[in-house]
Amino acid sequence: MEESKIFEDFEGHDRNRYPYPIYRVTGGMGGEALLILGESKTALYDAGMACFAEQMIENIEAVLERERTKLDYVVLSHTHYDHIGGLPYVLMRWPDVKVYASSKAKQVFDSEGAKATIKRLGEYAATSYGVNDINIIVDNMRVDRVLADGDKIMLGKEQYLLAYETKGHTDCSMSYFLLPEKILITCESTGVLVGPGKIDTSALKDFAETIEVAKRLKKLDIKYLISPHYGVAPMWLNQHYFDMYIQAAREEEAFIQEKIQRDLTFDQVMEAHRKVYWLEGRGSAQPYAAYRINTENIVKQVWKKLV
Repeated sequence: MEESKIFEDFEGHDRNRYPYPIYRVTGGMGGEALLILGESKTALYDAGMACFAEQMIENIEAVLERERTKLDYVVLSHTHYDHIGGLPYVLMRWPDVKVYASSKAKQVFDSEGAKATIKRLGEYAATSYGVNDINIIVDNMRVDRVLADGDKIMLGKEQYLLAYETKGHTDCSMSYFLLPEKILITCESTGVLVGPGKIDTSALKDFAETIEVAKRLKKLDIKYLISPHYGVAPMWLNQHYFDMYIQAAREEEAFIQEKIQRDLTFDQVMEAHRKVYWLEGRGSAQPYAAYRINTENIVKQVWKKLV
């Protein structure tokens, strides 16, 4: 579970040093779980993997014991198992919290097939990371308030999270801009920062959509940028981050297109992608089964446009 095998810090920069009022409460591997202590309300951003939910909840309780008495909201970036697997355990611990997410996220939680996939991947992750004493729960997942683009989640009299629909990674992907602090918590539609000069893309739905999202978010006046899975980007990178993503997205799409145009089979394209993009150490942060599913979706959406 050593993250350093895949993530590389910039010299003199600590990606886990979050700006106030954000506390990192991540329990293990998977998507970052962040506790946002607003002026009067407290929100949890994402809930990580189910197999690390116990540690995440202990981390949340530790911050609340020092700073607050109540957890008010959970806001979700999207519905992949490594970002929402811990949600059912949060809801058991704090049943009165309100869950905020996109309309598509609500549809996912209403789908027995989707929840079965979340459970299956959660079980695979637990086995992969040696967590064998957990029962993966998905039945109580819910969305209490559906967010639209531009909606505000008030955390104080003049403090709020501004919701952005940022499709492309998934149809339910959302990003959040904390104001007035100017902290952007972006989503995987604009990639995952891995280290200096490197962003991994994950355009499961549409490369073009993700590029438009990057262009839109680039226009924001950002003081701190939080990249999913990675953490806090160096401040000097804020103006370059989205250009880096656009370049990486175009290169990956062109890579897949070239393989398809050479009349390779689907499996051959997948294998070519694995050799280039499944780098040593990636498995420490993402189970191979999840990479495989994601890449199948990426290749299919490019294939559909060409064939």
